[in-house]
Amino acid sequence: DKTCVSPFLRCTNVNCSSQPIDHVSYLRNRLTLMINKAIRRYYQNWLRCDDDTCCAFRTRQTPLGILHKRHTCTSCGKSELITEYDDRQLNLQLRFLKQLFNLDTYKNSLNRTKLEQIDTYLKSLSVDLTRPLYKTMNELQVHIDRIVQKSGYAEVCISSLFAQFYFNT
Repeated sequence: DKTCVSPFLRCTNVNCSSQPIDHVSYLRNRLTLMINKAIRRYYQNWLRCDDDTCCAFRTRQTPLGILHKRHTCTSCGKSELITEYDDRQLNLQLRFLKQLFNLDTYKNSLNRTKLEQIDTYLKSLSVDLTRPLYKTMNELQVHIDRIVQKSGYAEVCISSLFAQFYFNT
């Protein structure tokens, strides 16, 4: 079944005879660049007007006097400025990339019919193909995990989250 063919085993370009599984270093570098771009975009902290119909205003300047309140758009004066790429979007992107190469998570998300098709396909492949496939997937998964661990998005300090509720008696 052509729907089960891994994109690591055959390039999606029909004119290409290369196997992406042979270019693990390139894939790892592209993932690193993608993650760094997402983190850099988050830290740029662009604000935009939430009314796209009347105003296309963007800025990185945040008035310090009203840090924890909504910011009124300085261009139209009617709408609010919202963060273009917030921490939830960055977290979602990092979680997606973490699960992208996790075969167990992928298999758990499938229905029984599709899972059987994929298992049948993988069993039909030779060990010479499946072993490098699993090795590559695992290597990319470990690489992404390592970057996410360094980024600070992998750990949550529970004590600091609930510090305001803690009382010394």
